[in-house]
Formats: sequence, C-alpha cells, structure tokens
Amino acid sequence: GTVCFFDSSLDEQVADRAVLEQAMRVGIHHGQFVPHYQPIVTLASGEVQSLELLCRWQHPDRGLLAPAHFIQLAEDSGLIGAMMLSLLHQACKDLPRFPAHWRLSINVAPQQILDAALVPQLLAVLREHGVPPSRLDVELTETALVSDTARAREVMQAMKAAGITVT
Repeated sequence: GTVCFFDSSLDEQVADRAVLEQAMRVGIHHGQFVPHYQPIVTLASGEVQSLELLCRWQHPDRGLLAPAHFIQLAEDSGLIGAMMLSLLHQACKDLPRFPAHWRLSINVAPQQILDAALVPQLLAVLREHGVPPSRLDVELTETALVSDTARAREVMQAMKAAGITVT
C-alpha cells in the first residue's frame, strides 16, 4: 500500500562506501594513515606540553584526506581500532624527534572502550617502541563515557594503573 521511488544515486553512495571501506583496509595495512601533530600548549608559560595525534589518510588516488572523509566510516566498519593502533605505531617512531618531556595525546572512539584488548594493545605498542606509558594521554569522548559507564570506568582504571593519563 505504499509507493517507493528508486534513486540511483543511493546505489552509487553505497558502492562508493564499499570501495572506500575496502581501500581503508588496504590503507591501514600499508601505512597510508599518517600522523599529524597539533601542539598542546600550557597557557601560563606558552610552552608545548604535548602533541595531539591527528589522523590523515594519504589515499593513493584521492590525495590527502581529512578525518571528516573517513573517521565515521572507520567507526561504522569496526576499523577504528586498527587505524588508531597503526597511527600510534607511527607516532611512537616519531616521538624521539621531539623533546623528552613532550607527551602524546590520542583520542579513543566509543567502540574502542568496549574492546577488552584496548589497554594491552596500547601497552604493547608503547613497549615495542620503548615509550613509557607516562608519555601517553588518552582522551575519552563524552559519548564513550555515557554509553557504558561501567566499562569505561574499568578501562580508565586499567590505563591509570599502567601509567597512562586519561582525560
């Protein structure tokens, strides 16, 4: 008892999304997601205290893509964790170029907080590159904290116990 109209542009959007998701899988494996660093400055002194790790995708055909073009897809497809770990590996390689007192700040998506392997994975990456956990700041989004407060609390406690700062 209803009328539906076919819109071919919807098919194109779905196909483009599937192609982009597959390219994302390949891109994670090949290190196409590259770190960009934004300094976090102490207002009182004007000195850099840490670097926020930002992600850009150096897509082989589309060029350098900003997060608005791929983060939601990474979250929806379950690739956000693998992308973040790949990016963290690269950032840990870069960290020796910066002053030893600078910290690295990363954002954790809501889906990652529910992953029991998150803290061990973070610690494994840090250990592999000889980066002490005290140099890592993890930022949890408000939606992550609200969606499952008990799990978020467990993860925050595990990070703090390991020496990672949680904000």
